[in-house]
Amino acid sequence: RFPVEGLMFARESLSRLDAADQPLSRAWALRTVINLEIYAGAFEAAQERLREAMRIAQDGGDERLSIDLLFLQGDFAIRQHDWAHARKCYTEALERSRTINRRSTIGNCLHHLGIIALQEADFVSAELLLTESCSILREHQDVANLGVPVRILGHLAIARGDLDVAAGHIGESLSLNLQIMDRRGIAACLAAYAAIILAQGNLTLATT
Repeated sequence: RFPVEGLMFARESLSRLDAADQPLSRAWALRTVINLEIYAGAFEAAQERLREAMRIAQDGGDERLSIDLLFLQGDFAIRQHDWAHARKCYTEALERSRTINRRSTIGNCLHHLGIIALQEADFVSAELLLTESCSILREHQDVANLGVPVRILGHLAIARGDLDVAAGHIGESLSLNLQIMDRRGIAACLAAYAAIILAQGNLTLATT
C-alpha cells in the first residue's frame, strides 16, 4: 500500500515543478518517482522519466544526481534481468561515487554488484563485495540498506556449513529489520533461522 500512495504523492509533487523554471528540482523529483515506479513495476513510465532526468542532470552538472540515476538504471536493468547492463551501471556509479567519496552510495553499489555475482554463481566475489558493502553501511549506520546484504552473507555462511557465523549475520539482520519494522525482512530472517536449525538437525524446533 505504501509504495502506491507514495507514488501518487510523488507524481503530484512532480506535476508542480516546471522543467524550464526549476530543472534540477524537477530532476530530483523525477528520481523519487522513478524509484517508486521501478518498485511498482511501472517500467515503461520509469524508463521515459529516466531519460528526462539524465538529460537535466547532465545539463545541470549535478554529479550526485547523475550517480543516483545511474544506480536506478541498474535497478531497472535487474528488474528486466539484464545482468550485464546492470553491472555496467552499478560499476560506473561505484567508480564515480569513489571519486567524490560518497560512502553510502559506494556501499549500496557493492551490495547490488554482489547480488549480480550471486546470480552468476560467483560466490567468492559475491561474499567479498557484500562484506565490503556491509562494512561501509555499518560505518554510516545505514539501517535501511544494511539488513539485506547482512542476511545474504548469512545465507552464504549456511551454504558452506558455517552455522555460527550464519546465526550472527541473521541475528544482526533481524535486529536491523525490527528497528525499521520491515516485515518482509523479519520474515526472511526467521526463515533463515529455521534453515540454520534444520542444518543443525533439529527438525522439531525448526517447524515451531
